[in-house]
Amino acid sequence: MDSDYLISVNGVHFAKYAHRLPYASVSTIEVKGDVEDVSMERAEVDFYPEHIPGFDPKEIRTALDIFDEQPNGDKTALMPYDEVDGSNLDWAPLGIKSSIALMKNIACGIPLPYYGLLPADSLKVGRCLQIVGRVKLLPQSFYINLQKGQQYWPHPIIAFHFNPRFSKQSGAIGKAIVCRNAWLDGAWAEEERSELDTEFRPGKIFRLAIVCAENAFEVYLNEKLITDFRYRIKPDIVDTVYIQGDIKLRSVVLLSNLSPKGTRRIYTNPLFRYN
Repeated sequence: MDSDYLISVNGVHFAKYAHRLPYASVSTIEVKGDVEDVSMERAEVDFYPEHIPGFDPKEIRTALDIFDEQPNGDKTALMPYDEVDGSNLDWAPLGIKSSIALMKNIACGIPLPYYGLLPADSLKVGRCLQIVGRVKLLPQSFYINLQKGQQYWPHPIIAFHFNPRFSKQSGAIGKAIVCRNAWLDGAWAEEERSELDTEFRPGKIFRLAIVCAENAFEVYLNEKLITDFRYRIKPDIVDTVYIQGDIKLRSVVLLSNLSPKGTRRIYTNPLFRYN
């Protein structure tokens, strides 16, 4: 970058450091401390960071028919057993047993920062991303980027940036300021922010769904609509989901927002009249 050194560890961006001297003034690199077998390479790169084997982005599970409609009209979310208790079975209702297993195993989670890869043109109207995790005990913020590209530099196009920021009021976590934005044409768009009393509570498990509606991303927390963000870019350009911040991440799944029979939406905006 023109203004910073960018530092990555194991192929993941770690930090940046603003220049104090021009690049041309640097003549020596010194390494000190408890390390050995140090080697160095110098190369020109077109993007940063370069992912290394073992730390590559993971493909996001795609499951477009995982909701079971009960005779009484209720819906039961299905989750893959290997997401819940480590077995290799197919799909099962998220009942008491698997819910308990999910709570027990959520602490191990998925390491952050998280890069998840989506199939080409898979994020489109009628589909949604379901993200399950737990808020850390003393959270400051976390964010989710739906973006095109895995790199940190050059800056990727971001169709949707979702960023809850937590404040402390009277010694306790207060309402979240939920910021939404997009990055396109080399700059951030106009940020939208709302102060919301959400169900993001310290230490609590959450199920977040980002739904691709007709004209906007709709965000549901524990099946309740909390906010939306009108499209600046069509969602089908998104091929990468980036997640970072003060949460323990458990699973990321791409779903259809219709019941298996295609007659009813799983996540429904109460302010919109559907045909």
